[in-house]
Amino acid sequence: MRRRTINEGTRIIFRAIGARRIVAIGVGLLALVALAAAALHELVPEPHRFVEAIARSHGADQSDDSDSSDSDDGSDGGSENSSERPPLFPGHEAASVDPIVDPQSLAARRLMAGWFTAHGTKPDDKAFAHWLQGQIPAPPPLQQRRAELAPLRTLAAERNESGLTAAEWFDANGDGSAWPDLAKRTAGNHDAIHKDELASVIEMADQVAGDLKDKLGQSSPYVLDPSLRRGKDVKRDGACPCSYPSSHAAVAAAAATYLGAVDRGHVPIYEGFRNQVDFSRLYVAGHVASDLAAGSLLGDAIGEYFLVTRQGLTAAQITAPPCRAISDAA
Repeated sequence: MRRRTINEGTRIIFRAIGARRIVAIGVGLLALVALAAAALHELVPEPHRFVEAIARSHGADQSDDSDSSDSDDGSDGGSENSSERPPLFPGHEAASVDPIVDPQSLAARRLMAGWFTAHGTKPDDKAFAHWLQGQIPAPPPLQQRRAELAPLRTLAAERNESGLTAAEWFDANGDGSAWPDLAKRTAGNHDAIHKDELASVIEMADQVAGDLKDKLGQSSPYVLDPSLRRGKDVKRDGACPCSYPSSHAAVAAAAATYLGAVDRGHVPIYEGFRNQVDFSRLYVAGHVASDLAAGSLLGDAIGEYFLVTRQGLTAAQITAPPCRAISDAA
């Protein structure tokens, strides 16, 4: 009887020890998962905060010899506030441009298939830039452009100081100067993102978009409706300041497409920054949606052109970005 009692007691103890061991193992595994997640978070910074950190630090690092060319909407490219540390737009607001710009990637792919079929994959920048100007759709009729002002009026009624500060920073920096700095800080060095080549990508996008704006002569939204930018002194030269296609959107699309292929690990960063640039143009009525769409088509095509003719990638290797919108919770 005593032996049975001892045996039963022993079994109870072993069962208790086994249960505790299972619990301990489970707790240990959970702790390891938590540690791994924390380590991964340190290695791969959360996208929205990383973009914001770069945007905030960019202005302070700008050298005195940075470009001060005219901005997309006729204001000076250099701004006395470009050295300030701006907030970003909420991620879900910036991502609202996706339905406008995302379809242009496929359209650009189709355009570029025609170019490469006819011209091969060797660089011919002058011929390509001339050809590309003829591929951008004609601007919509004035009645449609006026209809596109409605969402801009809604945004104008909701503007706040934080948003205006962000928009001013992107106006001054988003069409070129911010991208090399963003890429260097993200990838870690200029060699990884081919700094000189990136500069050529940006230059072509800005040049082709600027030539088309002058040629097509489509008035900016705040020229069509001055109430969208009260207090702005518009020095008109005919129809301009002009906005079709958007130079900011063209540069953002070209840079994000190019960088997304040469530095694939940080696609959400580049696409999140692109969203910020594009949304900023709507926020201050610098552009309507069709301006952004045309600029994005142009920029996506230029990004692919450089990836194929300089990096030797095939069209199949230039995959669509896995993530464009960066939400507030991301």
